[in-house]
Amino acid sequence: MPDQKIVEYIKNQLILGVAREIIRNNLVQKGWPSENIDLAFLSLNQNVAPELQTPSPVNNLPVNNIQACYHPVGVPAQVAPRISGGAQAVIGILCGLTSLLLYPPILGAIGIILGVFAIRKGEKTFGTVAIIISSFCMVIGIGLLLYLFLLEKGLIDNSYFTGSILGSLY
Repeated sequence: MPDQKIVEYIKNQLILGVAREIIRNNLVQKGWPSENIDLAFLSLNQNVAPELQTPSPVNNLPVNNIQACYHPVGVPAQVAPRISGGAQAVIGILCGLTSLLLYPPILGAIGIILGVFAIRKGEKTFGTVAIIISSFCMVIGIGLLLYLFLLEKGLIDNSYFTGSILGSLY
């Protein structure tokens, strides 16, 4: 007759989806004799419903702890991977270049922030390049937008540019 403590432990572990080999190793490490463990498994094989038995390996692959873990409904099994420092720096550079023509304060600031994050993740060179490009393009973009705004309102004269650049084309 197997020890009921072992039988209950094995039954609970099988419900949680732990592999039989891991259960056996845990019991042996706790000092239980192998004969008692074998008897407990034999008694469970006769009395346990099929859904409590350990899943068989698929395509001869061993069942490991990760595959046999219990995940309640609504809890994701994996956490989304994080973006590396190099990817953050590249996105920061692209935001900086885009800030030359579109929303310079917003995209330039995003590029600078992503450059700082990239430096914190160890990408010092790319992070610094992202900060420099984003800062430069943000300042040039703000200046360009200010120039176009003042030109549209008629507050500045465009004769110098029209005479020198466009005048030579006609």
